[in-house]
Amino acid sequence: MQIDHWRHVALERALVASADVEDAHRRARVLVTIAEIQADTGDLEAARGTLREASSIIAAIEPMPLRPWIRHDVALAHMRIGDVDDALAAAEQIGDPSLRDGALASIALMQRDRLDFSGALEAAQRIRDRERRGTTLRQIASHQARLGALEKALSVARRIEDARAHQLALGDVAAAEAREGDIVDAHSLAARIRDPLLRARAYVRVAAARAETGDIAGALESADLVEDPLLHVEALAAVAAARARRGDREGGRRAFERALSLARESRASNERRLTTLVEIARLQIDAGEQLQAQRTLQEAYAGAGRVRDDRRRYALLGAVARQQARAGDASGALAIAGLDPNATSRSLLVRDIITIQAQSGDTSGALRNAMSLDEVNLRMSALLTLLDIQIAREDADVHRTIDGIARVMPEVESVQQRASALGALCLARTRSGELDAARTLCEEALNAARSGRTAGERAEAYAALAESLLRGAGA
Repeated sequence: MQIDHWRHVALERALVASADVEDAHRRARVLVTIAEIQADTGDLEAARGTLREASSIIAAIEPMPLRPWIRHDVALAHMRIGDVDDALAAAEQIGDPSLRDGALASIALMQRDRLDFSGALEAAQRIRDRERRGTTLRQIASHQARLGALEKALSVARRIEDARAHQLALGDVAAAEAREGDIVDAHSLAARIRDPLLRARAYVRVAAARAETGDIAGALESADLVEDPLLHVEALAAVAAARARRGDREGGRRAFERALSLARESRASNERRLTTLVEIARLQIDAGEQLQAQRTLQEAYAGAGRVRDDRRRYALLGAVARQQARAGDASGALAIAGLDPNATSRSLLVRDIITIQAQSGDTSGALRNAMSLDEVNLRMSALLTLLDIQIAREDADVHRTIDGIARVMPEVESVQQRASALGALCLARTRSGELDAARTLCEEALNAARSGRTAGERAEAYAALAESLLRGAGA
């Protein structure tokens, strides 16, 4: 129970430090974080009390536009506890319409994930924005369809007023019907979609579903109904992947080559053509054709420079990088990630790449790549991501990652990141049975949090430490 003890100490100190935070917004934000951690550890009454405290100071937050953000976070924290009525009440108090609808959408999807579909639908129907409500209802219907509740999914889809979301939901149900073998209804439903591109996408999904069940001839029949040339290519690639996975590797390769040839000949926009190449590469990887996928991705990467819009170009490069990592070239993927000038999206992309590599079993390579990153914060974030995966898997080789984190630690300036990293090391040492070393690390983590210059820094660092110890509940 050592980890439970250190987490409790960190939470208590976070609460004490939060009382001295003068800025109401910062204090409320810390309190919500503490409440979420308390909820995740099962201390629901303490979490409710902390949320009441956070709610009580919202009126003091300046400037006023920050208040809806805290109400939004309070609403979602109530859902984390399981207090649906309190979550809905908190969401309804959010003054900003977009944040209010965002909170209600999140509440609806949390209930969906808990299989409370009636509650999910009730929350979704409270959303005022037609498009946002439609998107949320579509996500509920899609989940029901995946679970095989096709009649219920179709009923929800029919209630969607937003045209795009309604048609996407019909496509979700059509794909599920195809997986169940009900091809006539699947085609009939897809045919009812009015938007040409959305209808084509629905037929692509029907073709892919039929291919997955082994009905290759039927999948090609559905693929022939796809009117958009590039989406037709995606359908052919899905069939190629299914053939390869079922042992017909040569036939699959020929089909992939045909799909690639058609994509290259397409007169569609450069960006659409490149997006299709990335999708073909994804399917090649699924089929075990990593080398072919890498060549396809190189082609997509080479063309990305001609995408003029910066945001769209870096989004495309991010998609290339993620598939590059899946294809076994994490180093190349990280090189692409380094091109993104946005620190937040670059950090998320690096974390995804390290995760993909580690989950493939190449933890040694993931460690090398993490240690090679130039930015200290990025390097530490990547190492902690790797450590988290290894702890969850009880990886015997975790000590090398621990050593790597220890080497990077002197370069870390953020009190919050230092406390979090030391907490992660404490957890790792505890899991490996090195209790004395774990105790030393947890004490060092508490000292690091205490070194914050302000009450806000200290409270945030203690909370970060508690969160880093969360996976060790009961250890």
